[in-house]
Amino acid sequence: FFAVKLNMLDHFKRSLITFIFICKIWDVKPILMTHMGRVVKNDPIWKLSLGVADKSFTESQFLDLYKSINQQMREVATDNMVLLIDLDFIVPKQSDFIYDIGHLHTEGSRFVGETIAESLTNNYEEFKLIN
Repeated sequence: FFAVKLNMLDHFKRSLITFIFICKIWDVKPILMTHMGRVVKNDPIWKLSLGVADKSFTESQFLDLYKSINQQMREVATDNMVLLIDLDFIVPKQSDFIYDIGHLHTEGSRFVGETIAESLTNNYEEFKLIN
């Protein structure tokens, strides 16, 4: 698993850096966001989803990979001075917001939309509304 994980993370990192590089070449400001979800060891919805999931990884391996991918996103954003909206950290991992392991309820959609809008307005002058 360790070698597979390192290979996946390396490819993911290279893809992110390529995306950032292309954006910057075209004078586009890249923004990265971590993945939010109810990927939590003792969550009953997470346990249920394991029954229909790809069996390439054990539960602990998948959790490790999920956390590592979001951490990789954070590190690439920091290293490349790119805005990161850390939805994995910000969005509560509760059924009020996320109805399965990765899809938002109406309240979750509102929350994520407000979070993204706030982050954009706080970080980019051109997103500030004129009153």
